[in-house]
Amino acid sequence: MTDNHKRRFLTCVEGDRISNLPEHLIGSILERLAVQDAVRTSVLSKRWRYKWTTMTSLVLDEEFAKKIVKYGAFGLNGFIRIVNQVLILHPRPISKLTLYIPNMFLDSFQEVDQWMLFLSRNGVRELVLINANWLYLLPSHVFSCSELRNLKLANCIFKSPLGFVGFPYLEDVFLRNVVFGTNFSGAMVNLPRLRKLTLHSCTHVYNLDINAPNLQCLSLVTCPDAMLCRLANNPSLTVVGITLRRPLENFLRVEYMNLARLLSILRNVQQFFIDGHFIKDRNLSCVEEDRISNLPEHLIGSILERLTVQDAVRTSVLSKRWRYRWTTMTSLVLDEQFAKKIVKYVAFGLNGFIRIVNQILILHPRAISKLSLYIPNISLDSFQEVHQWMLFLSRSSVRELVLFNANSFYPLPSHVFSCSELKKLKLENCIFNTPLEFEGFPNLKDLFLKNIVFGPNCCVTKFLSADKMSNWLLHADNSIEFLWFKDIQLSDMDQVQSVLSLLQTSPNLVRLDIIYSPMPQGMHYNVEPALNHLESPNCLGRTLKQLETMSIKSLTGSRTQMLFRKLLLAHSPSHDKLTIIVSKTSDALQRLNIAKEIMQFPRASRQAEIIYLDPRS
Repeated sequence: MTDNHKRRFLTCVEGDRISNLPEHLIGSILERLAVQDAVRTSVLSKRWRYKWTTMTSLVLDEEFAKKIVKYGAFGLNGFIRIVNQVLILHPRPISKLTLYIPNMFLDSFQEVDQWMLFLSRNGVRELVLINANWLYLLPSHVFSCSELRNLKLANCIFKSPLGFVGFPYLEDVFLRNVVFGTNFSGAMVNLPRLRKLTLHSCTHVYNLDINAPNLQCLSLVTCPDAMLCRLANNPSLTVVGITLRRPLENFLRVEYMNLARLLSILRNVQQFFIDGHFIKDRNLSCVEEDRISNLPEHLIGSILERLTVQDAVRTSVLSKRWRYRWTTMTSLVLDEQFAKKIVKYVAFGLNGFIRIVNQILILHPRAISKLSLYIPNISLDSFQEVHQWMLFLSRSSVRELVLFNANSFYPLPSHVFSCSELKKLKLENCIFNTPLEFEGFPNLKDLFLKNIVFGPNCCVTKFLSADKMSNWLLHADNSIEFLWFKDIQLSDMDQVQSVLSLLQTSPNLVRLDIIYSPMPQGMHYNVEPALNHLESPNCLGRTLKQLETMSIKSLTGSRTQMLFRKLLLAHSPSHDKLTIIVSKTSDALQRLNIAKEIMQFPRASRQAEIIYLDPRS
């Protein structure tokens, strides 16, 4: 054999290496190609012809759809035709399908339903379905995909068949703009291996009830009707994020939820993401009028306990079953807000306030465990009626009494000191003169006294011993290590108190991130209460010993923001890094002044490093 012939033979052999690749390597190459590129490999050699049909993963995503549009394939339902061809030529099971349904004129989703039926017979383990049309009602075939591990849906209606019990292997779920159908209501969905659940802009989430004992990460974005008590009540949860992104005034809600209640459920959470709109939102309502008469007894009681007295009284018009149901409430809050509403409707004529309180108590056959009473500044000849109310309470085994008096000093009658079941006592503008035989409050745990005159017979040490006053904190300590606040308004006293309360009960906090938001247009807060609170020396009663890293974004330099920053630096002895990004709307002089002021703040940590970044970078 001549040298030239040998060279030509070797070149031919070397050039045909692609046909001699091992099967597993060919499969690996195909899995890394887009579908359209994988189809093109059929021209490489006979061995590669239709080899792409052995792929177990098909990605027909938005990029795939755009290329079809580019070549004008949408004429005569071109997109549907191409997807049909891909699936028809695919004899092997498909373990993963990513499908983007572009915005096109569909008479129905009949073809998409057929694709879902095809998948259900092929043991699919990962399904990503992004729909850019109107809402797509998932067919029953999807719920028979028992091998699913990952599920991602957008713009769909999630309405399960009546016999559906769950996905036994599902581990990761992401749902965006999904409507949960009524079939879920009352039916428990078992997801024993679910570890991560993300719901974004979903509606009717109150219909979703899952059993996911291994759920570790829960993220809710703009899902105001989610039943947080039900979804978050899971000891395995370590990461939780709840953001509303906008105020939700007058939005229909199905449960009362605030920060305190949520934290009492999240016992083991380590990373907590939250925005200011959730902190501020406190609405309560019902979802469907026809359900309210059929609510169970314990739920009716739970709803009433969370309503103001005037709103609870109004529930009598809902149905016969709700009529006078408010009289079973064991907690009555007749606070300053209650009194202001009476004033608004000119109810003070002829001792209107006293008359209304009398009516509430007369119509109340049940024992009252809690009474919060604000006595407004009205012309009282005596406190005779208030004495009668205290006598009524002493016979009702009251456990919590809050009495704020805006009149002249009110001498507490002896009936108050016979309330042996008291666990919490809060008084303002009263005369505290105990009877001689008074031995103390054996069950008292929480005491707050403001502007009190102690009489000569009073022995405070009888009920202020350390073993009885065990609960001075508003909330129990949590296990949070990473805390993230978004869209916080420190001009709002409600948000300031909530943020400080959360910090005070987070002894394990290591990292704190804060993103401030501009003041919404047309919204104004009375900043004085927040300023006074942040300037008070004991507004944060705990040293954040574990806090190491802090990040602040969109800092405007407002007085409340700077006081809060000063407070954190003074209470963080382990702090080693602070990153600050000021608001993009600030000019050079404002940024310089903010930097100067922060550099002058006293710091509990000697090694604290402050990184000041340009917002435009």
